[in-house]
Amino acid sequence: MKIFKFCLLPVLLLIAAFLAWGATLPSGWEASAEVTIQAQPAAIHAHVEDLADWENWDAWHAKDPAIESSYSGEPGVDMTTEWVDGEGMKGKNVLVESDPSIGVTMNTSIGDFPAFEAVIAYERSGDATIVRWTSSGELPFIVRPVLALLSIGQPDLGEMVSSDYQQGLDQLKTLVEGESAAPAEEQ
Repeated sequence: MKIFKFCLLPVLLLIAAFLAWGATLPSGWEASAEVTIQAQPAAIHAHVEDLADWENWDAWHAKDPAIESSYSGEPGVDMTTEWVDGEGMKGKNVLVESDPSIGVTMNTSIGDFPAFEAVIAYERSGDATIVRWTSSGELPFIVRPVLALLSIGQPDLGEMVSSDYQQGLDQLKTLVEGESAAPAEEQ
């Protein structure tokens, strides 16, 4: 019985310390990225509101060619994409707002994590458009310390998502600016 107490007590203390540490970690995450594109918002919007077109510019398809995506609806509000990545993680995006002058809002769910809202917004700046991609979400209590342990020495979740957003926006810039340069080269 004494051995049981001596073994059980340290394990319980370790679990209590782990949970106490988890309670001190941030309960949410935020991600953001932006890029300036030499184009009108409508030219950008054509690629953003058509979720099937994301395969041409988002970071995830470039990182994981094994992603299997399916789409429903026409470009704009209610268009939906569902995917399974190469590791079996499932996700879904649903456009809930779409305006060619201001951008899109989507509800996103990935695996068992709580759903979150992401916004890709346009802001005119002379002949260019600043495109900002932002999102934030909550982390379940037990996930916080696990993610913290898994990411020791690596960026946190918000930084990783921001990096993916930035890569996608940079590819979107290349795509859109390449299209606007093509007609000028043909003349």
